[in-house]
Amino acid sequence: MLVCPEAVTAIGVREMIAVGPVTQTVAVGNRVFNAAPVPPAMRAILDAGGLVHFVRAELARREALIQSASRRNEGQA
Repeated sequence: MLVCPEAVTAIGVREMIAVGPVTQTVAVGNRVFNAAPVPPAMRAILDAGGLVHFVRAELARREALIQSASRRNEGQA
């Protein structure tokens, strides 16, 4: 998802556009516009491959932390 109002304004009828999600740019004809930065939380979701993959990975990470803490507590008992 890119937010770039300047590019939207510049788009004409039958105008070719190109979106660069990695560079966060939108090219309209021979003009290139920089999109607003993607927020870190959104970037993490995109990098994970989507919301479902992100949530699965986050749940697995949290479960691993809980198990690790549990093992440390058992060792102290």
